[in-house]
Amino acid sequence: MKVLLVDDHAFMHLGLRQYLSIAERTGEFGTIEVVGSVSTGAEALAQVAETDPDLVLLDVSLPDVSGIEVARRIRSGNSAVKLVFVSMHEEGSYVRQGLEVGANGYLSKRSEPEEFLRALRAVFAGRSHIADVILMGPSGVSPQSPMPSLTKRQRDVLKAVSEGLSIEQTAACLGISRKTVEYHRGKIMRQCALKNTVDVYRYAVAHVAGQGRQLQAL
Repeated sequence: MKVLLVDDHAFMHLGLRQYLSIAERTGEFGTIEVVGSVSTGAEALAQVAETDPDLVLLDVSLPDVSGIEVARRIRSGNSAVKLVFVSMHEEGSYVRQGLEVGANGYLSKRSEPEEFLRALRAVFAGRSHIADVILMGPSGVSPQSPMPSLTKRQRDVLKAVSEGLSIEQTAACLGISRKTVEYHRGKIMRQCALKNTVDVYRYAVAHVAGQGRQLQAL
């Protein structure tokens, strides 16, 4: 697995290399090669074009351009690379922007090695991962608030969200169109008083994850 590191702090490069070393020792990801270690968005875009990495670990705050914009440009030219933010910014607005431009995951710089491994497993299995500290952080949504009456299809969609499936993956699992998935997600947001994608993910994890109910197509 080829990995590109993008952060303007040298100590983060060292820390991420240590985390990657731990991941390599598990034997789950094969040989891990850091093909680039850069500090700016311009360097990141050049390295992606030159090295074609499998995974890019990048910060949101970069000296020349936002990491969000860097991720957007990378994703526009490469649909296969895995993009995971590792940032000190834990506000939902940053996470939402990251997911909207095509990131596969969003970790906090406080995330421990164990969560780093879980994130890698999730993104390479086609799911997304948002840092535990963000999911448990303050929000306008109470994870413990009662779940309103939802249809079976809405619960299936919420289950897919809790598993980190994209809209396209959810549509394929349920045998419905992307537009239908978006419709049900919109209904869930209105009925549960959820403001954004991060709130939906947090709510789904709190209420649905771990229940073990399988997705079914009607």
